[in-house]
Amino acid sequence: MSSQSVSEYTLYKDVRDSPPLINDQFRGTRESILTSLVERGDMLWALDWDRDADQQVVQMANIGDRTSDRELDLVNYNWNTRTLGRQKESATVKGAAITVSEESVTADLINDNSLANDNLVEGTAQVRDAATGDAYERGIDWRLNEASGTLSYPAATAISDGQALLVDYEWKPIGSYAVPNASPKKALDDVTVSATTDAMCEALAFYLVDRLEDPVESGTLTIPELPPGWSVLEALAVDGLPNDGAWTPRGLSVQDGRVELEVASRRRVQDVVADLRGRLEQHGERI
Repeated sequence: MSSQSVSEYTLYKDVRDSPPLINDQFRGTRESILTSLVERGDMLWALDWDRDADQQVVQMANIGDRTSDRELDLVNYNWNTRTLGRQKESATVKGAAITVSEESVTADLINDNSLANDNLVEGTAQVRDAATGDAYERGIDWRLNEASGTLSYPAATAISDGQALLVDYEWKPIGSYAVPNASPKKALDDVTVSATTDAMCEALAFYLVDRLEDPVESGTLTIPELPPGWSVLEALAVDGLPNDGAWTPRGLSVQDGRVELEVASRRRVQDVVADLRGRLEQHGERI
């Protein structure tokens, strides 16, 4: 028997809330590549036979977003409300470290100095004389509150009041969001992503809380027998689920025509955070 190979697949991608595919290249088995693609969003994939085109096609879709003009009863489902992932009512997001070189400061020995940024990276600051470039010693000539970006001066400092200084340091953008009366026990702290402004970190903190505030509903859907000619995605255009929301797949098995699908009302904390980081990296964005 001669060997066979596949030169290309037609991929039908009918999904929401997922990064686009633009000139992407992949290596690996078909199954591993397609699985990695659907993990970018709340999707499933299926390899089906297109009767009209007389060829195999790969389809991607979100659960509940496909429709069908044929009826297939959802014979059985088990449902419960339990904690698959913790609820989050507040979030703090930090961006990547940004280097600031030679920020000009006029020493104020009485009122201290506020640098242009706060949330400085510990151990990165240097203070130099603007005219000579001579470095001053931390703890003896100057002190720094990294959280507030406040530069102060001990009594024995060699720096004179009104002296022109240059300050080098690194800082990280930071932003937070919380629902009213948020519980400290339901806080998501110190999520680090590749954002470069406080405003973007705040927007991303809202993004996380918006997706993690609600409790998790989970369940298993069972279709005992998938009729010949039916796509798994078409079969999952089902009625009878407990609510009208979008469902996140957690596991799918098809054995001898029997379909079992584990779904949840939302993704776990670690999945949402990993997805956010992946989306930023996928688009090559430093926002």
